[in-house]
Amino acid sequence: MCCGSIDVERLIDEDHSARLIWHLIGRLVEAAQIAVRFDEGMLKQYLHRCHQKPKGVAKVAAARKLAVRLYWMLRTQTGYPEIVRFESSPRVPLVGAS
Repeated sequence: MCCGSIDVERLIDEDHSARLIWHLIGRLVEAAQIAVRFDEGMLKQYLHRCHQKPKGVAKVAAARKLAVRLYWMLRTQTGYPEIVRFESSPRVPLVGAS
């Protein structure tokens, strides 16, 4: 499956969950590449990692970072700029003390 829409229900009904997961991971890596172009902090970390590791490893690391940011956006119901600002400040907790 290259581009375009994907029938998620068909994949799940046919028990192709592994294929669905790989498809979602691929989309996440694509989104991370776009985020690296527009987010200065991610670009800096990506370039730093490219000097240490192969480019593919740097892409997957950027995708993981984006996934964590998306998780916190959903969990805290805040926007991307706020998550980036909170993430860069070690003294600001993302979630209240429980």
